Amino acid sequence: MNVAPSGPNEWIIRAPHAADPEQILDPVNAVCDLIVEISWEQLRSRSDLLCLHAAAVEFGGRLVVMPNARRAGKSTLAVALAQLGHRMFTDDFLPIFRDEDTGALSGLANGIAPRLRVPLPAGVSDKFRGYVDADNGPQNRQYKYLTDCPIPAHGTAAPIGAIVLLDRQETPQVSRLEPLADADAISSLILQNFARHLNGGAILKALAALAEQLPCYRLVYSDVEQAAAMLSASDELASLPTATVGEALNGRPSPLDAPAPIAGPLDEQAAAQRVEGCEEVISGAETFVATPDGGAIHRLNPGLGLYWRLLSVPTTRAEATDILSEIYSDVNIAQLRADAGAAFDQLHHLGLIRPADTHPD
Repeated sequence: MNVAPSGPNEWIIRAPHAADPEQILDPVNAVCDLIVEISWEQLRSRSDLLCLHAAAVEFGGRLVVMPNARRAGKSTLAVALAQLGHRMFTDDFLPIFRDEDTGALSGLANGIAPRLRVPLPAGVSDKFRGYVDADNGPQNRQYKYLTDCPIPAHGTAAPIGAIVLLDRQETPQVSRLEPLADADAISSLILQNFARHLNGGAILKALAALAEQLPCYRLVYSDVEQAAAMLSASDELASLPTATVGEALNGRPSPLDAPAPIAGPLDEQAAAQRVEGCEEVISGAETFVATPDGGAIHRLNPGLGLYWRLLSVPTTRAEATDILSEIYSDVNIAQLRADAGAAFDQLHHLGLIRPADTHPD
């Protein structure tokens, strides 16, 4: 990426590989694009980093990570927590590394000022609005950067201690933390991961460690300041653990180094079985499977997960139907036969099973 002045209050952004290789932007939007490039460059320069689209705020030396999609309110909530004295490591992207000695998973501060959408939501207090307005950070019609907000220096590390998924409601209600199922936490973390250079099996193991070893919550709220005050005073976030994973994040081959293998066609009458080298995590009734090449992670619902387990040994569709007819004796055999065919086809389409009588090169 190349950034250069273009005219009064204008900058030209040249990114040859982007969808729009040349743009003329105002200073704030130019900074926005530059920050996106910084996040990608950090991943390109360090093969050992995961990276989540998430906010991360420090509670007692641990990071509470909020992995949410755009416009979920994470930046505003993170700023409200910073206003209450919590250090904000990021409001947008969080690089994660594994300590080589302890295996602990920690986040890195990116040293970038938080960015809020403007105008602010109608429900914020005059005190919060004044806090934002008094900041001298740059602003345009879309965004304002808060340069006076207390943030740690770039590269400051802290262990991850909890996962909080934001559930902002339009109807007024009291803010509350609800337990979040491990499977939902894993799924949310996978969706907000953008470290495409890492092997999917390693990503799955690390994110499962975060979800299974740390407290995970859903924050239901309507008032961002009330939610921040509740979190700040919460006993659940007062003393948090750490999560560890046993293998290096970059210890497996990168999916970028080789094309994904193409599975041969399935004969409906012949046996099929799992493709060798898949990474599996079972969480409650859900099964997460990373493909052998490390290029994709799939969440299998309980029904599909059942067929996945059956296919740990060579199994035909007819055999699977017979096995399940004993378990679900009240279901019509024709329906079970159709379900087995659909499950085999879907698992094959996902690259997770192959014909049992052939082997990959």
